[in-house]
Amino acid sequence: MRIEKARVLNSIVIHENGSAGEITAELVAPGVGYRNFILKVDASYGLATTSGLLTLKSGLTVICSKYIHGSGAIDFSELAGFSAVNENEGMTATLAAGPGLSTCFILGFTASTS
Repeated sequence: MRIEKARVLNSIVIHENGSAGEITAELVAPGVGYRNFILKVDASYGLATTSGLLTLKSGLTVICSKYIHGSGAIDFSELAGFSAVNENEGMTATLAAGPGLSTCFILGFTASTS
């Protein structure tokens, strides 16, 4: 297996939190000629007994979802992470509404497509 050096624009950590409604962390569209990649999504509720759905989207396309109890993560085992479906497309991680302070993190990067 040959691994080439990636042309990475920047690494990204996005954190959103709130105490009412859904929590959405957004990796914005990076611009023409670039693509977003997500390595990990972490989310948690303020109360460990709360359960809900954590959903990852590329644009409007649902990539994956996971039901979490208290806290949870979506990890991508590939070295390069999971890429946006299309070039210059934003990605979001949304945690369903729950009581108390909820939080959602995205760890990723943006890379050149050429």
